[in-house]
Amino acid sequence: MQETYGPSLRQIVDLGDLNASRFIHTTGQSGLPTSPHYDDMTPLWLKIQYVPMWWNAADVKANAEGTLTLTP
Repeated sequence: MQETYGPSLRQIVDLGDLNASRFIHTTGQSGLPTSPHYDDMTPLWLKIQYVPMWWNAADVKANAEGTLTLTP
């Protein structure tokens, strides 16, 4: 039988250590076709690999690509 449909989001959440949690989805982090992150997760998704889910501020800052500041 041929697989036709599958999950677009996979995640493993470690409730004992949230920083050990992982996820992946079929495309990338951006919904914009011109973004370099539009489909950057596809190869990992196909290989059933995951990326970290950072939960504490230090990890988020250390792994951030940039910062967006919104001001009124």
